[in-house]
Order: sequence, then structure tokens, then C-alpha cells
Amino acid sequence: MKKILLTMFALILVLAGCGSGESDGPVELKFVWWGGEARHEQTIAAIDLYNETHEGVTIIPEYYSYDGLNEKFPVMMVGGTEPDIMQVNYAWVYKFAGKNGDGFYNLNELSTELGLDNWSDEDLEVFNINGNLQAIPQGVTARTYAYNTNVINEAGIELPTTWDEVLTANKDLRSAMGDDYYLLGDAANNKSLMYMMITYLTQELDKEFIVDGKINFTAEELQKGLEFLGSLTEAGVLPNKADDSREFDAENPNFISGNYTAALEWASSVGKYEGNLEEGNSLTIGDFISNKEDKKVILKPSMGFAISKNTDHPEEAAAFLNWMYTDPEAIKILGTERGIPSNEVTYETLEKEGILTERDIQVDKMLEETDTLYMSPYYEEPNVADAYNNALDKFLYGESTAEEAAVEMHKNVESALAELA
Repeated sequence: MKKILLTMFALILVLAGCGSGESDGPVELKFVWWGGEARHEQTIAAIDLYNETHEGVTIIPEYYSYDGLNEKFPVMMVGGTEPDIMQVNYAWVYKFAGKNGDGFYNLNELSTELGLDNWSDEDLEVFNINGNLQAIPQGVTARTYAYNTNVINEAGIELPTTWDEVLTANKDLRSAMGDDYYLLGDAANNKSLMYMMITYLTQELDKEFIVDGKINFTAEELQKGLEFLGSLTEAGVLPNKADDSREFDAENPNFISGNYTAALEWASSVGKYEGNLEEGNSLTIGDFISNKEDKKVILKPSMGFAISKNTDHPEEAAAFLNWMYTDPEAIKILGTERGIPSNEVTYETLEKEGILTERDIQVDKMLEETDTLYMSPYYEEPNVADAYNNALDKFLYGESTAEEAAVEMHKNVESALAELA
């Protein structure tokens, strides 16, 4: 009888092992990311190198445009079909990690495999939720003012550092070049304008837009921000959105020609803008603008990488991510397509290999020397973004006053945030 019980117990252990997902056979890990063609090509090249040099582990690539993955990601997470390794943005992490921080694998448990010592505690903290590290950060980024160097030089103007200097520089620009020039012309898109307005209010009021998942500006304070944007449009610093139906982005003809002299864009995306300029033109990064001596600049993680809590092979997934950040050949292949890295090994290798540009180093130094604060992870959550963008649109197109738009913005943002609680 005893022998039979021992045999049954052994069988139970074998069956339990079969259900654990552990296997001595080949390991396959699906890795999903978003990006453009350059990012796809570089990432696939790195994956090919890894697969060739790591017997027994195969990384399977799956890639999308940002909009494509933004639409698919919630379906995967809710359905439990997410890949083993995933490139994630700031808002996604907080949306699916939840207050308990258990939506993704707790990367603190993979500290050695990931080489977490290569990131600062401050950089890791942004994805640390309830003591659980839900993603590793690629880097941090802030929106920077990128000016057409040729136009600035031809007009003979100094790059502004305060809003008073912006008005003076814009007046001098138009005097030299004509009234169809707008100093901050390509910043006239909702994402840039909202960032500009929130940064301005944060500096003026010494408080943040969203704190602990709740709106922290009053309707009256939002009205002041909208009136600030209105004053820039009235002064010709920004074009009237109703006069240009095209997107205010890297492909806008007025930006390409230099008439929209500067863009306000995430530092990691400036290269894309410069690449669209007419031949012989380049972009110069200007200082962060503030009327306050103690500037406050809003930044965010450019993106991160998470591991599925449902993966059967967390150690292998972590080892691949660590390889991406520490293998010299992988670092050279991937370059700065995903922005300037926070990982110390990656940064030092890129600098040593001459892959970091002077502009990359300049922006990094600017951020080090400036008082910065992280954007709320809920700021870019789709429903929250819709709430403030709808009100902003009505104001920009003259369908509502600053007061009316501010009241609507406050009410709708408050409601959108409440639904996330």
C-alpha cells in the first residue's frame, strides 16, 4: 500500500511539472514593439544577431505602427494574449499595472538577469508601482524647441529663453523675413500647445496639472493658460489653426520651408523633423522657455520594456533585454532610434562609438541642469487626452471663449480621471 501511495505521489509531481510551463526544449519568446521602418529594420537586425548567437532561444518579432499597437495592446492585455516581451508607453504601464502594480511581471525579481544596476534608482522609480517594477525605462525625454538654424541666422535673432523674449524675437523675425513667418509656428498642434500651456501654468503656479490621479488646476487657472495661448496667436508667434488645415508636424510645408520657424517636439523625435527640412537646412535646440528663474520642465519616460506576468520564460526574456542594452554590437545596431538611453552601459557605448550626436549630448546636459518633474502617467491616457483636446479645439477654432473652454476642460478631465480610479 505504501509503495502504491509513493508511486501515485511521484506521478502527481510529474503531472504538476508538465503544467508549470518549464521545458528543457527550445525557448521561443514573442517580442512586440511599435515604430517606423528604421526602428523595425534595426530591431529585426538585432534580433537576428541574438538568434544566431544564442542557441536554444528564439526571439519572434511582431511590430506595428504606434496607432496599430495602441489599438491592439488593450485587446492583448485583457485577453491574456500579450507577448512575452513588449515595448510599452508610460500610460499603458499605469493603465494595466493597476494600483497593485501586478499587471506585468515584477522585474525586481529579475534584477540580476536584467542588470538593473545599470539604471539609476531615480530612473527605475517611475515604473515602480506598489513596490513592483513593471517596466524598465528606455530613457527620459522632454519637449524641446527646435529652430530652423538658417532662418534664425538670416533674421539675425537670438534664441529666446523667456516668454517676453519670445515676443521680441518673433517681432524681429517678422520684420526681417515677413509676416508669413511664425517663430513657434509648428508648435500649433494640440499635443504641443497643451504641453506648452501646462508647462507655463506649472511654472507660474508652482503646482502640477494632475496629482494622484486627480486634476490639480482650477477652471480659472486653466482659463489663464488658454488666454496665454491666445495671446501668442494674436502676436503672430503661433499661426491661427483655422488658417492651415494641415497637420503641424514634420511634414507641414510651412515648417519645411522655414516659415514655421520652430517646432516643440520630444527631444527623441527632433531628428525626424530635421530630416524633412529643405536641403542645407538644420535645426538648433533652444533653451527651455520660462519667465521664472527657477525653470520647471515636464518630462516623461520615452518608453519602456515590460515582461508578461504570464510568460513561461521570464529569465530568458530578461536576459534578452539585458543583451539589448549591454552587448556592444546590439547597441551599435539599435543606435538612438528609441531615443537617448538611461542605461549607463548603453549610453557610454554610444558615446564611445560616436553615435550620440552633439544635440543628443546637449539635450541630456540641459535636462541635468534644469529642475524637472515627471508628467502624470494619466496625462496621455486616451480618454483624458480626448477630454482636454476637445475643449482646446473649441477654443482654438473660436467656437468657445477661454472661460467656456476652461470650464469644459476642467469638468471633462475631472470625469475622465474619476473613471480611471
